[in-house]
Amino acid sequence: MSFAGDVAKFNREALAKADKDRRAIIIKLFTSVIRDTPVDTGRARNNWLTSIKAPAAGTPNPPSKSAADALSAAAGPLGKLGDDAYLTNNVEYIGYLEYGTPKMAPFVMVRRNMARIVSLFGGR
Repeated sequence: MSFAGDVAKFNREALAKADKDRRAIIIKLFTSVIRDTPVDTGRARNNWLTSIKAPAAGTPNPPSKSAADALSAAAGPLGKLGDDAYLTNNVEYIGYLEYGTPKMAPFVMVRRNMARIVSLFGGR
């Protein structure tokens, strides 16, 4: 194989590994957020939606207390290297769960897991 061929092969393999690592990090983050979402009726946990390029819009999914049902969302569309992946929750009270209220402590599902992932893998 020529030098140019070796470089091209290295480039393909490096990009494939970077994409695989990207997907693994996203899945780790998304599943951690979903698992940390508190469950009363299951509506908030089961409403996490993945999308690429733009946050998902839509109505909440039917409630389920099953973590397995909710975690299937984390394996949804993640795109490819260079795409932005989003985890969106459209229940009207998700902000109260994340940030708390004067009468309720915050659960901090998203911010805690983002900080953990950044500390493990670095950030921009």
